[in-house]
Parts: sequence; structure tokens; C-alpha cells
Amino acid sequence: MSQAVFEEANALLSQGQVAAALERYGQVLAADPAHADALSNRGVALQLLGRQGEAVASYDQALRLQPQHIDALANRGFALLDLGRLQDALGSFGQGCEARPAHVAAQYGRGLAQHRLGLASAAIETYDIVLRLDPRHAAAQANRSVALLGLGLSQEALSGFDSAVALTPQDADAWSNRGNALNQLGRAAAALESCERALALRPDFPEALLNRGIALLHLAQPDAALLTFDRAIALRPEMPELWSSRGVALAALGRGAEGMASHDRALLLRPGDVPFVQAKARTLETLGRQAEALALTEQVLRERPADLQTMHQKAIVLHTLRRDVEAVAVLDQALALTPENPDMLADRSAILHRLGRDAEGLADAEASLRLRPDFFIALCNRGVALHALQRSAEAVVALRHAATMAPQEHRISVNLAYALLMEGRLVEGFAALETRKLVVETRLPRQFEQPMWDGQRPVAGKTVFLHWEQGFGDTLQMARYVPLLQARRAQVVISVQDPLLPLFRDWLPGVEAIGGTAPVPAFDEQVSLLSLPHVLGTTLDSIPPVVPFAADPARVAAWEARLGPPRGRRIGLVWAGAPLHRNNHNRSMPPEVLAPLLTEPADWIAVQKEVSEADRVLLDACRWFGPELTDFAETAALIATLDLVITVDTSVAHLAASMGKPVWLLLAFVLDWRWLREREDTPWYPSMRLFRQPVPGAWDAVVEALRTALRAG
Repeated sequence: MSQAVFEEANALLSQGQVAAALERYGQVLAADPAHADALSNRGVALQLLGRQGEAVASYDQALRLQPQHIDALANRGFALLDLGRLQDALGSFGQGCEARPAHVAAQYGRGLAQHRLGLASAAIETYDIVLRLDPRHAAAQANRSVALLGLGLSQEALSGFDSAVALTPQDADAWSNRGNALNQLGRAAAALESCERALALRPDFPEALLNRGIALLHLAQPDAALLTFDRAIALRPEMPELWSSRGVALAALGRGAEGMASHDRALLLRPGDVPFVQAKARTLETLGRQAEALALTEQVLRERPADLQTMHQKAIVLHTLRRDVEAVAVLDQALALTPENPDMLADRSAILHRLGRDAEGLADAEASLRLRPDFFIALCNRGVALHALQRSAEAVVALRHAATMAPQEHRISVNLAYALLMEGRLVEGFAALETRKLVVETRLPRQFEQPMWDGQRPVAGKTVFLHWEQGFGDTLQMARYVPLLQARRAQVVISVQDPLLPLFRDWLPGVEAIGGTAPVPAFDEQVSLLSLPHVLGTTLDSIPPVVPFAADPARVAAWEARLGPPRGRRIGLVWAGAPLHRNNHNRSMPPEVLAPLLTEPADWIAVQKEVSEADRVLLDACRWFGPELTDFAETAALIATLDLVITVDTSVAHLAASMGKPVWLLLAFVLDWRWLREREDTPWYPSMRLFRQPVPGAWDAVVEALRTALRAG
């Protein structure tokens, strides 16, 4: 009789009639209290009804009767997991696996318990056992991938998630976690698509919304990301990851103060959480509060001296503060603890580039790629290092690959542009350089409603507005394109930086020049000066000639009077550029290295406005008139009195060469795109001669070459 009732209970349980099944199991046990299978299945029914504590008690009764009851051991483990008793659950699953190593549920449960206890590597090994027993176990595949993701093995995790969603395409968790893996791999567009699949299955899914928002941030859509995070917070306001990510989105929207409040809310929900501290530090950076960001990372490190993520973040903050030597030291310390960390290796390669240590940076980028072959950041850094080492053909290959992997990362295309231009591939290079307009740091200073001229539309009788974009040198170099527009019978208005305006005001008949921030007259088409080579299809053979700048005769006469009779060959000298220029640490020459040049007979004139007292003492043979160089027209007048200008790569080089003066340009090994590779001349300026460092930092060799050239006349 009791066996028939037991079988009826099992049938009811399989049909989902759990309460009725529980009642029948009770009847069986009233008649036969030692029915171990009934006690075990009764536990399942209680578990399904959410009565986990009673379920564990029922399993315990079954196990007292049959200590090796495999189903009771496995199901007891799942009930203990639900109760948060992870160590007890691991023990129960372990007993089950010992009793029957091929029991799939026991092995899977053991993997879950190990995973939740933070034993990710052990969990992966256990999930592997499950998948050998049952290759179509989608949950094991998905959870194995989650564990891999936690270990930073994003590509392997993605492969697992792909298998999981192929097995169970209705699994919203697997689609969401797949989106997380894709985010970590920098494939934001694919991540967004995966999250959308998850949300189509489960619209109110906070984790999928979190991953969707992160993808949108990576796609430079912070407004859409913010809406996504706010939607998720409405569903689960106690989820700190949402508040932290919301802070990042607000910072990206320029609402840093609100972002700080969101970061603080995340840290209130989970005090001291390292990723949240790091996110807050990044927002402080965007607000220009680097000192506070640094203090925040140091606070965490006082409490957790070996916290690798915080050490990494501290290095990034130091890099932002341009304290790169310290940043490398911090990364050295972190990498001593975790030598195979592709993220840290990639970041150290970028910092080493700014220090001019590109051979080391290249080694780090390549080490990062050995660990994560599809890591586009490391691939980009490898390209940048190759470019700096004048291996630009290899750099083009690396950067093209990186750009294909992460098309939304427009900085990669900008770096690719510079490598192509260095190779003399101007058409491809200037086309790729147009992506600079999508990068925050190089975005055009002003936006206009009028269309950007494409180089094809007729402009006869129209007003074309040309506007400056980056440095003074770029404006001077690209001014040569104005006559090409005039030849098409366009009326040209050109906007230049204010210090250049006196030079441009009467430069070319029929051209209206205005200051950089002056109101713009009405116009029909517009184009930035740096886009002109692209829209006009410039090649090495079609670079337009320089349109010379003429110095004001009255100013020239005043300079002749100031300088007095020549004391020999008058040579202008510039050894340092603007301190804030991103490559100034490479392109500027230490004055003590330059000092031997001044022993050569000449009338040496400093053609730079700012000269420190120490430099003036060191270079006392060079006359200096800095305060009198009030604008570029004044500088042009001084240059007009000179026989030769020797200069590092600054705007003075462009100005002097645009005036037709002989210019000897001193180039660092890590040099700008426009000077190409190896050659001693340049198609941009016929009167310019190039002197290059043979190896990084070798200014003494450049000075010796200059002395030889001067002696040769």
C-alpha cells in the first residue's frame, strides 16, 4: 500500500503538484518512518516550496538511514546553498561525489559551492568533470564561464557562453554574462546585442541592464547608459554596481558632482569595495581632482597593501599627473606579485612610451598579447611603440588589426593615421586622421551647422570658412591650401589663433582673417585646416607650395636697430617647445647638451619667448629678447633679420620655413608624422634641412652633426 502511495507522490511531484506530493509523502512516512527514498523526495518537495530548513532536516533523516543516499546528499547540498551555508553545502556535495563520482548533480553542486566560496580554479576543474559526464550541461558551461570571467580569462569565458546559449537560447543569464565577457574584451557593440537578447527574454533584469549600460559607456553613449542604469536602479536600488556605473556615466556627461554622489552611494552599500573606490578615483580624475584620486587609492593601499587592482589604479592616477616614473614603479611592484597580468602590462607599455622607453614598452605590449592575443589595447600600444621606434610599416599592420577589433576606439584610428603618414601614405593617413574629430582630446574646438566641404562640391561664388584646430604649427603649415580654394573662385574666411592674427591679417589678398574666438561672418561651407589635405586628396607629389609670410618692414627695421651690426652669421636658436605639448619631453633639447654648439662662431639669437634664468646662464653666448616677442608678427620680424634658424620641432620652424628662411630642424628619434622617415629634406618646406637623433635621446650626436654642418658653411 505505502509503495503505491509513494509512486503516486512521485508522479504528482513530476507534474508540478508539489503540495499534493508532500501530503502523499507524509502518508508514506506515517506508515513507514524508515522509508529513506520518501524522506529524500519529501525534502525535494519542501525545497520547491521554499522551505529549505525543513528540507535539510528531511534529507538528514534519510541520510541517517542510508548515509550514502546519493540523491539526498546532492539535494541537501542545494538546499544548504540556498540557505547560504556554503561550507556545509560543499561537504554534502563532496560526500555525494565520493559515493558516486559520476553523479552529475553532485559534481555540479560541488562546482557551485566552490565557486561561491571564491575557489574559482577548483570550481572550473569540477565543472570540467560535469561537462565530461554531460557535454550538454548548459548550466555547468555557463557557470564555468562565469568563473573564467572572474579570473580575467575573458576569451575562454566567451567561448563557454557561446556554447551555453547555443544549448539553451532562452537562458537570459547566459546572454547577460556573455555581454559582460564581450565588454571585458572591448567588443562593446556585440556586448550590447547580447544584453538586448537577455532583456528580450527578461525585461526587468538588473544585471543585464548593468551590462547593457557598460556597453553603452564603451560606445561613447553616456546619456543612453545613464537611462539604462536609472532603469535598473528603480528595479534594484540596493545593487551597488549600478550606482558606481551611474557615477561613471554622469562623469562622462560632465556632471561629475552628481557622479561623486552616486559613487558615495555605492560605497555606502558596500564600504571599501575596491572596484567602487577605483571608479570614484576615475571620476575625481575627470574632475581634475587628481590629488584626491591619488589619496583615495593610497587610503585603500594602507589597509590592503597588496591589493593589485588599487595598485593598478594608483599607477593610472600617477600617469594622469604626469608622474610617470612613479607610475612605472608602482606597476613594477604589482607585476612582481602577478607577472602575467595583461592589463597591467599593457598600461605599463603606454606609460613607458611617454617616458621614451619604447623598446621596453614594446616588450610589455607583446607580453600582454601572449597572455591575451585579442587584447586590442595591448595591440594598439604595440603599434604605438613600433611607430615610435620608426618601424612604422609594422605599426600600420598592428594598428589596423587593433582598429578592426575595436572600431569604436577612435584613438586607434588616429594612431594608425600617424603611422600611415610617417610612411608617406598621405591619402590613407589623412583619411584615417579624420577620426580625430570623434576623440575628446582632439575634437574640433567649435562645431558648425553648415556642411563640411568635401573637396568636390563647387564653391565658386560661395564663402568657405577655414578654421584652426590644433597647434600654431598646424595652422601655419596648412595655410598653403588657401590659394587652391581661391583658384576655385571661393571667398575665403580663415580663423586663426589670436597670436597668429597679426601675421595673417594682410597675408593674402582677398582673404579675410579673423581671430580664433571672434564672431564668424556668414559662410556657406566650412572645413578645418587640418582636414584640407584629406578633402583635396594630397599625396607626396601634390603638396601645395608654401605661400610665404612677409614680415612687417617697420618691425624688421626696429629689430635691425635692436640687434645692431651683425657679429657674424646671425643664427636663430630654439631648443624648447611649449611645456604642455604632449611630445614636448621628446622634442625639446636639454640646454646643457646644446651649449657646445654655441662655441661655433656666430651671432646667436634665442627665438623663444620663455627662457629660464638657469638656461640663460648656461647659454650666455646666446642673446635673448623674450619679452619683446609679443606675437607671431614680431617673431617673424626677428626671423627676417636672421641668416639661419636652428630649431627643435616647434611653430617657429613652420614660421621660418614659411618665410623661405633656411631652417635646420632638430628631430628627436620619436618624431612627428610630417617629417617622414630617414630623409634629410621634407616635401613640406624646400628651405628646411632635417637633423635626426640616430637613437632615442642622442641629442649630442645631433649637436655634433650641426657643428660639422656649420663648419662646412
